[in-house]
Amino acid sequence: MQRLYLVCTAYQAQMAWREALERGEDPAVAGESLAGLPEVSAMDAIEANRRLVEVLLRWRRDAVLAARATGSTWTAIGAALGTTKQRAHAWFRPAATP
Repeated sequence: MQRLYLVCTAYQAQMAWREALERGEDPAVAGESLAGLPEVSAMDAIEANRRLVEVLLRWRRDAVLAARATGSTWTAIGAALGTTKQRAHAWFRPAATP
């Protein structure tokens, strides 16, 4: 998981420094910063992102199931997720008990 996160953050840092160069930032600073980063392709970043999202969604599902098992309402779960109780219920109902 940590490696996946590092791939994503390295890619984002590369993109930020390249954009800084395009805006005319100091090439020496940007070049030094880019040289210190591992080379990560867009495809590497996409795959790492997909795998991270899979893990996070699994953890979210597990937390929702635990919350339901301890008596949390769909209203409370929806609020914690930033959505309505109906959407939370529809999303997690197949995995959850009533």
